[in-house]
Amino acid sequence: ATPSVDIVTSSDTLANFNVFNQFSLDASISLEIPTVAIWFMNDEVISPTITLTAVNQTLVPTVTAADPIPTVSMNLVLSANSLPSGSKLVFRLECGSGFNSITVNTNGPPTSGTFVVTPLYGTEISTAFTFSSANWIDDDKPLSYEFSFLSTAGVKQTVQSRTEKSFAVPLSGLPSGLDSTNYSVTCMVNIYDSNLASTLSTNDVNVFSSADGGLTALQDFLDRLGDSTETDDSTSTISTSSSVLNSVPCSRAPNCTVLNRQACT
Repeated sequence: ATPSVDIVTSSDTLANFNVFNQFSLDASISLEIPTVAIWFMNDEVISPTITLTAVNQTLVPTVTAADPIPTVSMNLVLSANSLPSGSKLVFRLECGSGFNSITVNTNGPPTSGTFVVTPLYGTEISTAFTFSSANWIDDDKPLSYEFSFLSTAGVKQTVQSRTEKSFAVPLSGLPSGLDSTNYSVTCMVNIYDSNLASTLSTNDVNVFSSADGGLTALQDFLDRLGDSTETDDSTSTISTSSSVLNSVPCSRAPNCTVLNRQACT
């Protein structure tokens, strides 16, 4: 007799599936004799490198007088981040001449938007930079935005935690970049849909050091911080302050390459 294949997992539970989660399908097969069962995705055998369960195995039923056509499980579990985002995927389970399939749509991140930082040039701490993100497309609303920048040590510093506000003005400005990179500072925004699928967009600006290393301006901002009730203001100021206080003045550093050591950062 032809094996009866049943995919137990409902497609409703997998609607707009987030690919950063572990993926699983529960299935059962009723059969009388040992038969090979195979999982396919879009008509190709699923790679064992992404699976946490077997995708190809011989199922051996325990046939008894009381249960002449027993049911055997053939579940599929895939590692997180193993499926492509924004895709339509057809999973098919075959066992002998019996089969069944299920269609899964994976969630995609926001697309096609813009991220602008103005002005393009400025001085550490004292220049008021504005981060602005707009026109991102995603059906899963509302969208939310997290703004940040990279310190000279390559550490992400948060300007605005994830909120629905699509613009931010770091209260304490930005720290200067490195002389070796023409004082470039990488600014970033992560755009999230309501299911937390996200897109990263970056923009570089040139932030030059001030005569006193930004300490005077930094002190002014720290004095003003006590008057602010905004959490993001505190976060922004702490991030920038940390970068400024941990920066190393490299303008007078010797030629590090000649000395066989890493560049001043």
